Amino acid sequence: MLIAAAFTRYIRTKDKGSSSGNRLSPASAVFFGLLWFLLFLVPSLVQPDASSDALFFEHRIYVPLVGLLLVAAQARFVRELDLRRVPAWIALGCCVYFFSVITRQHVGIFSDRIVFYETAVKYAPRHPFGHKNLGAIYQLEGKIDLAEKEDLATLQLNPYEAMIHNNLGLIYQLKGDTLKARQEFDKELAINPNYALAHFNLGRLRYTCGQKKDAEKLWLKTLELEPDYIDAMKYLCVYYHEISDTAHERRFSMELINRGIPWTADSAAKSAVK
Repeated sequence: MLIAAAFTRYIRTKDKGSSSGNRLSPASAVFFGLLWFLLFLVPSLVQPDASSDALFFEHRIYVPLVGLLLVAAQARFVRELDLRRVPAWIALGCCVYFFSVITRQHVGIFSDRIVFYETAVKYAPRHPFGHKNLGAIYQLEGKIDLAEKEDLATLQLNPYEAMIHNNLGLIYQLKGDTLKARQEFDKELAINPNYALAHFNLGRLRYTCGQKKDAEKLWLKTLELEPDYIDAMKYLCVYYHEISDTAHERRFSMELINRGIPWTADSAAKSAVK
């Protein structure tokens, strides 16, 4: 913004001697508009993580668009437009109506998260990001088969996409396929070893399979990666209550209480029954 303001000041100073007073000449306005567009567009293209897929959001074009509007305003038919005449207002009204219709159609994309990501997949079918998020939304909505389809499509585009194997593990666990679920969690941790949620989910799976000591290690690893992971603390409380490890149960129950979550031995007993 400071650069744009400084350049505006410079252009106005250069044009003071012109017959138009302090107004920008068409050439200067076009140059300034293009410069504005580039100055505000380029920073939005910088990716904080070079290892991730490039993501560009449409709201980043809003400020650069001002420069393009300034350039468009220098067109002869715009500069010579006489708003005192009825045809000019008719043309203006048609433009407003046209862009209003387009905007209304576009806004509908944001009406629902499923519609949003289905549209993203439709217009960018080769980008794993859209498939991954659509699969996650389907999973949250309970549409497990559709979620599995999108997750597999993501892996076809990028076999090393983070979080996908974890999501597939949850899907196969819901379907009762314990072996495939464990394989998916293991694949996720091989790709993304510091993903706390995958450690937690694999721990839950091992716990339900009777491998409770392994589950304990995985939940402790979860807390090592994310010290405030509440569900891991709860599961550890239940486990330590089951094996009558009072010291460790008290330790994690106090961690929960200190975070404003009431937890007692009775809570652990009820959770263990469930």
